[in-house]
Amino acid sequence: MIDPEFWSDEEIGRWNYATRLFYIGLWNFADDNGRFKSSSALLRSQIFPYDARINIEKLKTELGNKVQWYEENGLQYGWIRNFSRYQRIDRPTESKLPAPPEEEEPPPEVDPHDDLPF
Repeated sequence: MIDPEFWSDEEIGRWNYATRLFYIGLWNFADDNGRFKSSSALLRSQIFPYDARINIEKLKTELGNKVQWYEENGLQYGWIRNFSRYQRIDRPTESKLPAPPEEEEPPPEVDPHDDLPF
């Protein structure tokens, strides 16, 4: 479910359309703890399967305040911050993915008026 607060979040409002769609797409592939595998090739195939022009690395950078990116045993993962605040899971299952390291301070914001990521 996309929470109605998504549409009025000022940070999200400064993102371009591709970044917003990417963020929504991540929610589709996150487990019950908000974790997901995050290699750029995998995310492109899941969220933008028909558009090779999308710059996934740039999109990942733009989501820095909303998603924590991390690596474990050479594999890339992401964790949607505040996932449990906006998702109600009736029968949660334990994540099979490693937990993110202790939550870090979000990186500084990226200029949302940069060129589109494609």
